Amino acid sequence: MKYLLLVLVVALAILLEYIFQIFPTEIENSEFKARYGPWCVVAGASEGLGEQLARQVASKGLNVVLVARTESKLLKVASSIRQDYLVEVQTVVGDLSKQDIVETVKKQVENLEIGSLIYNAAFGGNGLLETYTDETISQTINVNVNTLTYMLRDFVKKFKVQRRGGILIISSLAAVSGIPKFSQYAATKSYQTTLVKGVWEEVRSHNVDVVVTVPGAISTRRPSKYMTPQQTNRDFKPHLKLPLNLFGSWEAGRDPSWYRDQ
Repeated sequence: MKYLLLVLVVALAILLEYIFQIFPTEIENSEFKARYGPWCVVAGASEGLGEQLARQVASKGLNVVLVARTESKLLKVASSIRQDYLVEVQTVVGDLSKQDIVETVKKQVENLEIGSLIYNAAFGGNGLLETYTDETISQTINVNVNTLTYMLRDFVKKFKVQRRGGILIISSLAAVSGIPKFSQYAATKSYQTTLVKGVWEEVRSHNVDVVVTVPGAISTRRPSKYMTPQQTNRDFKPHLKLPLNLFGSWEAGRDPSWYRDQ
């Protein structure tokens, strides 16, 4: 009898190992969806890095709310994601440099069960600071600081109540140091990384994960004329892999920053 029981236990262990080898993606996606789904809001999602991040969460079974200002691009991305991943997609057309965008997003998602937020939007001028227009300075602060902070505050409140959720902020390697001719942009990105470090400590006991990624130069559909030929020839897509703990399974005392030179 003991021998038979031992055989059954070993057989069950082998079967479970086989199942996990055959269906690891499905199991991981189920856990990811339970923790960070069923809906994810992606701000700045009409192209480039934001679009690819939206595709990554959709590939894990999450429905997505795409936020961007260019309706034609947004609708095209939404249609493609629906077709490729068979998930639900909603769109919010709005300018992230405008104050009313935060309320617009809140109203759009108030009846959805949001489990995660990705803030990818960014803006910045280039050139000597004294050449910046009032509009450039204001728009940089609004997109990179004000809208981000309001959205982060609102979703942190929501996630703390439901005791789960994930927030990913896309900062920049420019945050690490002042950069001539990109001084204001770099400063706002430094603000983002510092903000996340504080919020991470505030919410992690509530089962809410907050992380900031600090990528280097990335070649997207609108490569910068300031990038080197080597940088503009890089393909960023293969590097965007979302592990189960992307939003931050950080050990006590660790820094909630994900440094990645793309």
